[in-house]
Amino acid sequence: MKLLKQLTVIIAGAVAFASCQKHDDTPAQADKVVINITSLQDGQAFKKGDTLKIQGLISYISQLHGYEMRLTSKKTNKELFYYYEHTHSDKVSFSQRWVDTLSTADSLILTLTAEIDHDGNQGSKQLTLTSQP
Repeated sequence: MKLLKQLTVIIAGAVAFASCQKHDDTPAQADKVVINITSLQDGQAFKKGDTLKIQGLISYISQLHGYEMRLTSKKTNKELFYYYEHTHSDKVSFSQRWVDTLSTADSLILTLTAEIDHDGNQGSKQLTLTSQP
């Protein structure tokens, strides 16, 4: 029985390790990451109570490791929204929502970052948005 438990732990560890490895030898090329945000435009303005729909597609020449989106107040540098998804695909669609609850005008920075690998290679895109009371 002890041998069965040890074997199970070894197999589970091997599966976890293999599932998060790069599947080919394509060198990381951040300029090949394409982030297409289809629901928002740079400079777009919103009012308190509006729902920001953050939708689009991330694509790359090889398998991505994951992506994150972050919405930050330019005035206070406070993070207003954060989302991370661990994924293994060369095309990743995203769809998230954030409700504007700010009571004062502020510039917001939306940053989408695609992780190419575990070595810190990534591609990103930023939009500047405006929250109006």
